[in-house]
Amino acid sequence: MSDNVPLDVQLDIMNRLPVKTILLMRSVSKIWKANIDSQTFITSYGARPTDECLFNLTFDQGYKGFMTSVSENFNITPLDSQLHLAAMMPVGNSSGLMCFMYECSKICFGFGVRPDTIDPTIVKVSYPVFQTGFWLVSPKGVPYKDYTLVSFDMVTRQFHIIEIPSLLKVVMPTPFSVCELGNSVVVSGMIMTSEVPMFISWLLNVDGTSITRFSNIFCIPTPSVNKLLGFTSNQAPIVKANVGHILGHSIFVFDPQAEQFVSLGIEGNAGSFYIAPHKESLLLINHLDRALYSMFTF
Repeated sequence: MSDNVPLDVQLDIMNRLPVKTILLMRSVSKIWKANIDSQTFITSYGARPTDECLFNLTFDQGYKGFMTSVSENFNITPLDSQLHLAAMMPVGNSSGLMCFMYECSKICFGFGVRPDTIDPTIVKVSYPVFQTGFWLVSPKGVPYKDYTLVSFDMVTRQFHIIEIPSLLKVVMPTPFSVCELGNSVVVSGMIMTSEVPMFISWLLNVDGTSITRFSNIFCIPTPSVNKLLGFTSNQAPIVKANVGHILGHSIFVFDPQAEQFVSLGIEGNAGSFYIAPHKESLLLINHLDRALYSMFTF
């Protein structure tokens, strides 16, 4: 760029470019590199979806772990990784980052990026102890489990119980799994009816500790779906299901025109599939291999 162009205008132009181009521009001058590497620029750039990739998918096949990118047309491209994925579990994704840990089945973890410091943060989740205990007792004396939605504030580092409206409790599947769709929370699961099992999902708009609005996304009759993994760009559900093959599970996407699930031809170990929306960010720009490694104990 011309020296006659003010630096703030130059940075505004850079902010509109893809990550690969910005990485090349860091080597043009020391001033550009210093500004691109600054927290201000990294924060303003944020995390952005791309046209080339819809989501990243990790899964295990036997004793091998795989990481792939999946395009809008469901073309699958293997991704190189230095991680021994078969020995690790995905913790979560946030702002274009994916977090993995060595398996620790007795502890629950969460992951997010603090909006104020843009620090990648791992959260150890300890179940709160209520006066009535985690297990509740109905008036007839039959024990049942209480399923709760809990949010975590990355800045204040406080957990908050999200109040579920009574009308929603009646129609929500239990147990349910949680994922995201845009800025909303999605809960999904199976409901057994007298005729056929139904795979059902609800979209929740959450404000603080309250659900301000909820709506049904789909209600699909199917006997085989195990869990909702994510959505396509047109909000068709992507699920894993047990179809009886030797590895345990396959990935399917719902075709609304055919009104049925269509296999993507991906098979893997039961419980190993994880989908993260593909987004570009500059959060790990100062790390040579674009990865951050950490060792800690609890």
